[in-house]
Amino acid sequence: MSYSDITDISELIGESELIRLTGSDPPDESKILAAIGFADSLINAYTYGRVTIPTVEVPPLINKISADLAIVLLSENYYRFNELPNTLLRLKIQSFKLLEDIAMGKISIGDRQNIFKITNMITEKNHDK
Repeated sequence: MSYSDITDISELIGESELIRLTGSDPPDESKILAAIGFADSLINAYTYGRVTIPTVEVPPLINKISADLAIVLLSENYYRFNELPNTLLRLKIQSFKLLEDIAMGKISIGDRQNIFKITNMITEKNHDK
């Protein structure tokens, strides 16, 4: 089971953006599912042996990271001959920072913390550098 799904991604960026990123109307589900699969593989690689991620009830933080990374991966494919916009670069950095913190035990995925509070805190730290 995936940590996120097409609906999660569509809720974050909208169907029109998915159409643009996949180059297909309706959005190409195979491209989206491939991006989700790769995003989930990255999450598993970061957390392997350190954290057990439930797949029945995926923690909201893991769901958000999976969806965000899938969006970044779709965007990297779309912008493959150009620079990725700064917003997407920050999203990518933020997602990997969260995964590092989860792997190091700084953030517990079991806590029902406010995801936006955590991600805003990381964004502010990265912005201050």
